[in-house]
Amino acid sequence: MLSSIYAHLDSSTTIGASAMMAGKSEVTEDPNSWGSLMSQSRNGRSSTYDRTNADGSHTITHVFWTEEAAARGAMHDHRYDH
Repeated sequence: MLSSIYAHLDSSTTIGASAMMAGKSEVTEDPNSWGSLMSQSRNGRSSTYDRTNADGSHTITHVFWTEEAAARGAMHDHRYDH
């Protein structure tokens, strides 16, 4: 959808296509793709992760945890709950 919103109808662009792809990163359900825990809500339901990509850009991932995960310990990284 974003591609259609920002698509140019002419042949010019303000940035190179390679620059657009340089910051592209894939965040998956694998918690190892999220980066480092940066912040967490008081109740442990919401966490924000920051990963530095190879090109120096950052990927911010926001995770909303289930009530069960938060109940196991509100103020820690739930990726390591067992």
